[in-house]
Amino acid sequence: MAITLWLIYGTVCTVSTWPALRSRSTLERACWLFIPLSLPPLGLAMVAPPLAGAGWWYPGAGVTGIALIIWLAGAMARALDVHSTRPLIAPLLLSLAFNAVAPTTHVPAGVHAVSLPVEQPPTDLKGALEASLHYGQMLRSQGSSASQNGMTVIPENVLGPVSTGSIGLLQLPRTMTLVAGGFAPVPWADSPQKGVWILPARIFYPAIEPIPFVEPRLHPHWSAIGRTAKIAGRTYSLLVCFEAAASLPLYHLHYRTPVLLLGNGWWDRHGIMDIETSLAKAWARLYAAPLAISRGEPML
Repeated sequence: MAITLWLIYGTVCTVSTWPALRSRSTLERACWLFIPLSLPPLGLAMVAPPLAGAGWWYPGAGVTGIALIIWLAGAMARALDVHSTRPLIAPLLLSLAFNAVAPTTHVPAGVHAVSLPVEQPPTDLKGALEASLHYGQMLRSQGSSASQNGMTVIPENVLGPVSTGSIGLLQLPRTMTLVAGGFAPVPWADSPQKGVWILPARIFYPAIEPIPFVEPRLHPHWSAIGRTAKIAGRTYSLLVCFEAAASLPLYHLHYRTPVLLLGNGWWDRHGIMDIETSLAKAWARLYAAPLAISRGEPML
């Protein structure tokens, strides 16, 4: 399965960027290398899009950073053609300027994002009830002011199929807002979909883009692209795991709007989730957005 997916990925990348080899203009070559892999719907499914690099080269530039990194790539190609570094001077100086004034990526105020070892997410009611008992006890025993009087974020899918009973078993402190990954029925799908639960308000935000082929029973929810979530009186952009690793954040995030990323790498013993985390930080830097990451890690 993994080999098949990578073969498909490599083939799509080769075909979509092939015109770059036939282009005479260095800027046109750069456009063919960067843009096709980030255009919807393909860009919503392709991992590690080159445009995410704009967050490191031109942090805080927002959408303008996309044009700037393409300009930089074109300048690199031009420098190779003319055997001179002169084409690189302007874009590199501009990159240094953006990095010099870029704010440090920080966790949103009042948000306590928890990353911890987790088991495979529950898929049935019994497992969901057990998960609520486990995480409810964990949250109550933390005793930190961040979790008791602010917002706590726990990883993707850890609550499984959420029900009235499982919410009750959490026994959340009255002053706590919990942002947690779980499942819920939605009117536009014939099976429960994964997403983000806001508790105790009982608000559910379905994930926008499940992992293609890997999660066949989950359906895209592209109409939610660009929507924000109102949580405890503040506005946030939500990302669920795989979404941060593709081009979805380019179309979904808002300048300076805090981002909450819920991921789950219970299966990951080789650091693959680090790619997702790095890409999330790049997108957040591009939009000068505070970022909180709650990530499930494999049990030892």
